[in-house]
Amino acid sequence: MKLSSQLAVFLRENHTWYPKPVLLEMVWKDQKRFTKFTAETVGRKLRGLENGEESRDGLPVIACKPYGKTVQYKYLPVELRKKYIPVSERKDDRLFTA
Repeated sequence: MKLSSQLAVFLRENHTWYPKPVLLEMVWKDQKRFTKFTAETVGRKLRGLENGEESRDGLPVIACKPYGKTVQYKYLPVELRKKYIPVSERKDDRLFTA
């Protein structure tokens, strides 16, 4: 299973917001080569999932919101994905369009 899929499944199964540092400290492994992914790779995949770059339909899979000096991530249900505003496009604290 690809790293982006591992992250999406983990966040889908754990219905809460997870701070980025917590996700970066967890051990994520390449299941074919049995090697650990670096924190930089995990961060890049999280951003890709939030921007829709890691999904087939180009829609975000996870939501992101500020959390002190870092951010938190949470799985986005399919029905909310079209309304989600990625961090890079936000002008205020709203996560969703009206």
